Amino acid sequence: MLENKKIIKSSEKNLVSTIDNSNKKTKKIFIIIIIIIVVITISLITLFVIDVNRMQNNKAVLFSTWGFNYIEPINIESKKMEIAIKDYLVNKDDEKNLEFKNAKSFAGVKLILTEKNTNDSMCVYAWVLQAKYYIKNNEIKEINSSSIPYKFILKR
Repeated sequence: MLENKKIIKSSEKNLVSTIDNSNKKTKKIFIIIIIIIVVITISLITLFVIDVNRMQNNKAVLFSTWGFNYIEPINIESKKMEIAIKDYLVNKDDEKNLEFKNAKSFAGVKLILTEKNTNDSMCVYAWVLQAKYYIKNNEIKEINSSSIPYKFILKR
């Protein structure tokens, strides 16, 4: 009888220790799952912040547009566009004005935004400072000047 009681007590201890071990395993699995979810969430938030920051700075996104309306920037050097726009503005005014033969046009361009159209062209928004001068009696005289926004449509 005493031996039966010992067997029963030892089997109860085994049963209790089995239940305790299964609870520990469940807790470990639960903690691992929570850690994985936290790491994935932090990764997604990081990717989102990186892409939104790149979109705001008019750079190509690395991962996704995340549902935002976004058009990738056009990969054309802005200096070349500025030079082309300046040349156009200076030359178009020089051809029209024959009243002042020694007149010279000047232009300064600050590119603000470039966006790709659906067809084979793009829009360039810029702020332009234009001025036209001539020499009279060895003095530089201003004909006109302006500082206004422009929209240029560039075709390939």
